[in-house]
Amino acid sequence: MEISLGKRFNKNFYWGISSGAIIQTEEEGSVLIPITTDFKVLFPLSSSTLTPGVLLRAGYIINTKEDQEIKVGRKTQTVEMPNFIMIQAMPTVDIALSKSVDFILGIGYTHYVPTKDNFDSFGAVTLKTAFNFHKSTQPDNKPKEPTRDRGMEISGNLGMKYGFDYPMSLMGDLALMYKWNPNISFGVGGGYETLQLCGNTEDNSAPILNVTKFFVRGEYRLNDNRISPFAAVELGVNNYSIQEDEDLYDNTKVDKSAIFVSPAVGLSFRTTNNSYFKLKLGYNIAPKVQLKEYASEYSDPNIEKWGVSSLFLNVGFTHTFSWGENWFK
Repeated sequence: MEISLGKRFNKNFYWGISSGAIIQTEEEGSVLIPITTDFKVLFPLSSSTLTPGVLLRAGYIINTKEDQEIKVGRKTQTVEMPNFIMIQAMPTVDIALSKSVDFILGIGYTHYVPTKDNFDSFGAVTLKTAFNFHKSTQPDNKPKEPTRDRGMEISGNLGMKYGFDYPMSLMGDLALMYKWNPNISFGVGGGYETLQLCGNTEDNSAPILNVTKFFVRGEYRLNDNRISPFAAVELGVNNYSIQEDEDLYDNTKVDKSAIFVSPAVGLSFRTTNNSYFKLKLGYNIAPKVQLKEYASEYSDPNIEKWGVSSLFLNVGFTHTFSWGENWFK
């Protein structure tokens, strides 16, 4: 969570400063406070409300985690927790919701360099969502194409999941839909996610699961207004596999697949007459994943189970094409 203040000097360049709080889900009570400078290069498209860009960010992160006490032989040694220097590069897309409000979606890479020599640097894939409030920059005209009540749709989503047996993870999917009327759409799609399961052994180790899913989806919009509530449901199959470089679980097999259902509700924002930004909150219901360690001649198989049902929040973008608008009439 953060707040940014800045200035767009022309249609291509933005500079600003940011600060906020990063809450670490694996470290209870631990908060990182970033102070950064942001430079953004924008590439406006004259015929679209989408503005691609590249965000470059650098700054300093204050770590509020308390120093740790560790035992070295018979003595106790205090290990000071480091602050970090942060560098980030991220492609973004600004989606105009109105003349003075944009929704920003980005995914990129963030690298952290600790200020203490006895800690290693590390990096992470970063998903960014934000609302941008600014002076009106759009001309007062409407798209020439009328809103289509029927037609094929492409819908993509990126989001976050949080389950009881694993920390927060990223998810993404892509679906081919058909808009039957102003309220109802249905279709098929697929997606991918990676889950780091919570450890239950002495060294807190646990497998990493790769999940590939295939599903059918139905959506119902309450009305055809510019902003409309909607409900959605997915029914499909999750295919599981253990990440190949996870040496600890080389002798373990996992349930290959399981059926899931995901009810959800959300808000749909029409950005052009046939393009929609969507914000969706739901719950993924799936049976527990079972991992079975191969038995040896001296022992029975060791079976462990993890729950993968989870709350999720995602953002998406849907466009309705003219192809198929005369079908089934």
